[in-house]
Amino acid sequence: MCGRGTYPTAIQNALRLTSSALRQFPDLIAARGPDPIAIDAKTRMPSTTTNRYAISCKCLLAGLQFLGLYAPVPLYYVFGDLTVLTPPEAMHYPSNATRQRVRLPVGHGPQSR
Repeated sequence: MCGRGTYPTAIQNALRLTSSALRQFPDLIAARGPDPIAIDAKTRMPSTTTNRYAISCKCLLAGLQFLGLYAPVPLYYVFGDLTVLTPPEAMHYPSNATRQRVRLPVGHGPQSR
């Protein structure tokens, strides 16, 4: 398993400040059996007023690009309450999107099925 937390401090700081899609690169690359998977950990919990999650449009776009570039490696967004969503699942809810964020209902995703 590897991730941004394993990078030297100078690289972590540079990634934090860049507008490049590298900033949105998944946090972890792990293995599920013989297959690699990518995980983008989100510290957010669902909203206490709307019960939805928020993923930035930049993050979602980078996630979709990641899937196109690195197929068949899956990418999972894992939230603080351990709900799991994929970028295509996040795109399934565009009617809930505001200009800056895509909002996702709690309980939607592979883990909730």
